[in-house]
Amino acid sequence: MNFSLSLKRRRNSKRILFNALKLLLVGWFAVFLILPLVFKFSYSLQRGLLFLNFVSYPSHIDLSRPETLGLYATRNFYLKYLDSDENKVSIAVWHIIPNHIVRQFHSELKIKPGVLRNITVLNEKYKSLEGIVIENKFDINDHRQEELLFEELLRKSNDPVILYLHGNTGTRANGHRIELYNSLRKLGYHIFAIDYRGFADSSEHSPTEKGCVSDGLAIYKYIKNLTRNPIYIYGHSLGTGISLHMASIIGRNNNVENPNGIILESPFNNMREEIKNHPLSSIFRHLPWFESTILKPIYDNGFRFESDHYISDFHAPVMIMHAENDLIVPLELGHELYLKAIETRNKSWGPVEFHRFEGNYGHKYIVRALNFSTIIGNFVNSYKNKIY
Repeated sequence: MNFSLSLKRRRNSKRILFNALKLLLVGWFAVFLILPLVFKFSYSLQRGLLFLNFVSYPSHIDLSRPETLGLYATRNFYLKYLDSDENKVSIAVWHIIPNHIVRQFHSELKIKPGVLRNITVLNEKYKSLEGIVIENKFDINDHRQEELLFEELLRKSNDPVILYLHGNTGTRANGHRIELYNSLRKLGYHIFAIDYRGFADSSEHSPTEKGCVSDGLAIYKYIKNLTRNPIYIYGHSLGTGISLHMASIIGRNNNVENPNGIILESPFNNMREEIKNHPLSSIFRHLPWFESTILKPIYDNGFRFESDHYISDFHAPVMIMHAENDLIVPLELGHELYLKAIETRNKSWGPVEFHRFEGNYGHKYIVRALNFSTIIGNFVNSYKNKIY
């Protein structure tokens, strides 16, 4: 009797072990074989994981009312244009006014007293804007009148303009992005922040590298048509790839003037290397088919973001900023991009700077570094009166 019971228990144990091994094998095949194969043949999956435009946070906010997010004196508008593929595209844009101009026109901009008291200006030597006539019947809530005022404030000032191109996920309203806008406006800069196609309240066209670059170029040309102010393209993470691709096109186009400079925060050298070094790919890198199922399909489908190639196509100065503890885009990739620029760019072109940030700034919070404003201010001031 005891022998029979013991035998039965051993059989049950073997059955449980056998089933566990089967589950383990099925799981292994699903994760390490099926998933890579699905990724290889699914263009939509590749695009979705690259741009993550379906990840929208904070959610349930009205992007057309930036004042609800603490962004006073900010105009929301939609730039409509026809791209090279004849797509009708609408790009959502915020134009954020520098703090020193907000102080001068606080009444017209309807800045509340409590907000006005807390508006910081890092340089008190700004000149008052002259020649701007505000009609008695002016109403900032009238979209046409708001447009005329914001464009006039841009034209009549000589303040630098920052065109900000964000990375993947979220919208122009993400917390770390708003933190950056507020820091830059204190320095006296106009900021234009956009959402590419497929993001937030821009057109629902699916994002691609070509499409996002086209969107960036559209807003760049819009700014250029409005003002002769110095313009800097500021890209973060995936936005650095878009920024450099844009700069490459501008640099090879005699009809469009170069920007005064390019600012790159947490850049990579190319998408191939970024995927190889991204935390999510760590469990797949050892697979013999990693190249054929992950890296090659991304490249073949045009998601290349070859920044190490584009950085040699234009003359404008470049500044790279990277945190030591960036886990999403490792510091080494930003430094590789810097070395490639030093190696391939003509010595008579704009200089290339590399700033390494110690401390716990990660992938998104270099803006919190104590020397951030000084580094940005020095770069902008060095080239605001010169175009290479």
